[in-house]
Amino acid sequence: MSSLPRELYYDIFLRLPMKSLLACKYVCETWFELISDPSFIESHLNLAAQANNPRLIFTSYHMKRGHVICSISDQLSLSATRTEHLHDNSVELDYQFNSLQYFPLLGSCNGLVCLLLDSATSYESVCIWNPATTEYKIIPDPPGKHIAQPITHWAFGYDYKADDYMLLCCSSLSMAVYTLKSNSWNTIRTPYELMYGLFVNGIPHWLVETQGRHFCKAIISLDISYQKFVELQLPNEPLEHNHLFVNLGVLEGCLGVLVNVIGVCWEVWVMQSYGVRKSWTKRCLIAQNRIFCDSSLSLVWSLKNGDILLRARSYKTFFLYDTVHGIARELKHMRQVYDIENYIESLVSLNSGTYAKERANIIGKETRKRSRSR
Repeated sequence: MSSLPRELYYDIFLRLPMKSLLACKYVCETWFELISDPSFIESHLNLAAQANNPRLIFTSYHMKRGHVICSISDQLSLSATRTEHLHDNSVELDYQFNSLQYFPLLGSCNGLVCLLLDSATSYESVCIWNPATTEYKIIPDPPGKHIAQPITHWAFGYDYKADDYMLLCCSSLSMAVYTLKSNSWNTIRTPYELMYGLFVNGIPHWLVETQGRHFCKAIISLDISYQKFVELQLPNEPLEHNHLFVNLGVLEGCLGVLVNVIGVCWEVWVMQSYGVRKSWTKRCLIAQNRIFCDSSLSLVWSLKNGDILLRARSYKTFFLYDTVHGIARELKHMRQVYDIENYIESLVSLNSGTYAKERANIIGKETRKRSRSR
């Protein structure tokens, strides 16, 4: 194959499964350089995204192996009927943070997964990890972590403008923004009470209650570069009828909002063209008697066949809603799932030089060291 042109290697490597691609990376120096090239990594990621074959990553408890992190294809995972079948159909990821027992997922983006790690010393660290390459990075503490207001939520995503990955650590009236390139935090004050945020098109969004209004009736986004909040208009119909906006979600890459028509039904609205109010479309209507009346109900994911995955945290269960036949099915086999995120395998590098397979106990050592330094 040494006589083959580089362009042909490039095209072949782009289409290899991740496991085969990583094996090829260490065959020779030429292949290592090609597969490590940032332009190749970007092309590989874009091709994977275009293939529209997403997976789900989740934390769960396994009867024999304890706390685990698994990856599954969305369609396969939800077709299971029993808890053991869910684990049988999934791939357990080799995270190897063996000294840790509690690791909620804070977010997932472009193959990078953000975890909150809790060691035996009860000291929490935040880790960004690429499960495919096993590369990880322990990030610095957010400013004022131990003295500021309680953390309400985290949000992890990719800022296309800055070409950088960001982690938001939010309290009620302020947030700290971590950027991977700078490996540092910046604090931003906010006039809104931020309870839950997510990234859509590389921009963080929140559903908030604006001053003087009783219910949450505004979506705000944050331009990180200018530290400026921008208000997006909600769909007009539920506003006019004073329905309850519950929370935001991402469906097929679009901004979505879950609306509760109290005592009647749930509505799922999707903004087809970002920033255009008239593009809000009612995706589906879920009768109240088909799903739990739960204020914690949230949008999780939209499957390739159009089905929508929802979560009722108060009842510790998931529902799969068939948008074609109008049927909601409780997924009892997923009751042992703690956190769940969409996931795609990638070669995206953290440029940390640390890999879980090489240093399985590094987290426990670092957290103990940092605790002593206090």
